[in-house]
Amino acid sequence: MSLEFVLLAPLFIVFMMFLVAVGRVVDVQSQINGAARDAARAASTGRSPEAAASLAREAVEYSIGGTSWCKGGPQVTPDVSEFGPGGQVTVTVQCDADLSGVAFSMPVAKAMRGRALAFLDEYPDELEGTPLCRYPGGDEVEVTVTIAVQPQLLNLLPGFSEFKMTSTASAHPDDGNP
Repeated sequence: MSLEFVLLAPLFIVFMMFLVAVGRVVDVQSQINGAARDAARAASTGRSPEAAASLAREAVEYSIGGTSWCKGGPQVTPDVSEFGPGGQVTVTVQCDADLSGVAFSMPVAKAMRGRALAFLDEYPDELEGTPLCRYPGGDEVEVTVTIAVQPQLLNLLPGFSEFKMTSTASAHPDDGNP
């Protein structure tokens, strides 16, 4: 029994270290992918290609800029070549991840990359900063929305048939006076 333990214990320890290393790589890749996703979302809210690129860089800096494992900081490459109504913004985040501490304290760095894209609104008014809802005048605006829902699966059960939801909202114009 002790012979088996002597032979299998080092293999078990190496296997456990391998699992820790794989877990660390997966965690770092997940953080880089998340930073790219956040950057693409932030860039999609920009009003111009320059603003979109700046927002993407700020989002990545906020997400993973202060981490100790990203050597030299993340490199952000926003692609705003298709910026415009109905277009898209693609953001690539690259980082030289410091994975030391998982391989017998040997310095290990791995270049890791995440990429994400976000689509832009098709409404040019929204991109130019003009509100889509124009107020013709008067004292109040009221909007009522009714949604009819037809469940596909639950309609087999009694009491789960089509139902409607209605929501009403009103607003007063802001004339700049308190």
